[in-house]
Amino acid sequence: MRTNLLPLAPLPLLLSACLLGGGGGGAAPATSTTDNSQTVSVRFAMKAGSQAVTCQSTLTQLGTSNSNATVADARFYISKVKLIDSQGNPTELKLDQNQWQYLNTALLDFEDGTGGTQGCGYGTPSMNKVVTGKVPAGTYTGIQFEMGVPVSALDSEGKTVSLNHSSYDVAPAPLNLAGMSWSWQAGRRFSRIELVPQGGITRPAVGNPGDANYKAASTLTFWMLHMGSTGCSGNPVNGESVSCTNANRATIKLPAFNPATQQVVLDLAKLFSETDLSKDLGGSSGCMAGTTDPECAAIFKQFDLNLTESAPGHGDAGQPKGDGSNQNLFRTEAL
Repeated sequence: MRTNLLPLAPLPLLLSACLLGGGGGGAAPATSTTDNSQTVSVRFAMKAGSQAVTCQSTLTQLGTSNSNATVADARFYISKVKLIDSQGNPTELKLDQNQWQYLNTALLDFEDGTGGTQGCGYGTPSMNKVVTGKVPAGTYTGIQFEMGVPVSALDSEGKTVSLNHSSYDVAPAPLNLAGMSWSWQAGRRFSRIELVPQGGITRPAVGNPGDANYKAASTLTFWMLHMGSTGCSGNPVNGESVSCTNANRATIKLPAFNPATQQVVLDLAKLFSETDLSKDLGGSSGCMAGTTDPECAAIFKQFDLNLTESAPGHGDAGQPKGDGSNQNLFRTEAL
């Protein structure tokens, strides 16, 4: 029997390669390479409590109204992924470049395009639940990342490349999806999570009958969470740079994480824990990061993001409140 000798690597990451070495499909969470770096696979899941989120499932007991809902979309971008060592120091995970990852940004996609217009019919058949890359050999015990698309990043030649605000029809994958783009300033939706609550979403009447601005009560179908930067100016189509008053990129920090034995879970039960999915009091249907949207305050709280300035003149609207440790939507769990 031939024995292959691997370069020395820390136990948690090397162990992951051993655990998966005899299995079938899928890359090992971490392996050693000849350049003293380690290949790491970080697996993601989307759940509602313990229930897996799929386009075919009915999620139960969501939000303050204990609503049941089906899924119409389930995608989000992450960027600036870093592994944290035992001393608390973050090290960038250099992402592999493929259809799901470009420079330092990756798309996680949990919908499969099925279900028609009342399901995930506006999505795509392809799915992605893993982020892969390399880090220097070392012992890593945690992970952090941003949920969103950066303004820009450096390419392999050291040139600055615009990411968040660029025309999707000429952008490289995974920034080339019309469904993840926003019309203003050619920006990106950082997340597109859409539910169809059973019984519909009630929107109360606004004003009094006969008033010029009166709006009758109505029933909506989709509760949509579209997170992205707002308060933006500048037109990238005309070669102008874009600046936004509210970046709205959440920092996520999970101090205890082992890619060999755990996955990162976005929990919709936590995300909507303080939201009434049976009602919408104004603005967009759901939350599209509007600072005056009544539904956004509860959502931004779970991201640990400031919806508006924490105090007049602080200039921290759309900024994380802390280092990401207090967010309430991502967790780790055993595979």
